[in-house]
Amino acid sequence: MLFCFLIEYCLISYDVWTILQIIVGCIISLFFPGYFFINSLFFDDELFTSLEKFGLYLVLSICIIGLLGLFISYTFGISSCNILWTLLLWNMFFSITIVIKRYNLLK
Repeated sequence: MLFCFLIEYCLISYDVWTILQIIVGCIISLFFPGYFFINSLFFDDELFTSLEKFGLYLVLSICIIGLLGLFISYTFGISSCNILWTLLLWNMFFSITIVIKRYNLLK
């Protein structure tokens, strides 16, 4: 009942694009930093089960975002632009390491 009330409140008070931005932003910030970090460290797929990997992705993403936020607050100051660029650089760095590892594995 409460969940339905919250959904109705969000649909009435927010635009559809705003709700879509919130959903996509939560998925990106709660999944990708941990996903890229785990896949760059543990490249072997047989080490963890898929459920363990998903749990590690979520938990590490929350920890990584907290640590990046702490780093940003002491260096640049917290703003939405700084958080966006820091997460972008983090994800790009570890996705490039994954691509390099896969390229070296194919050779």
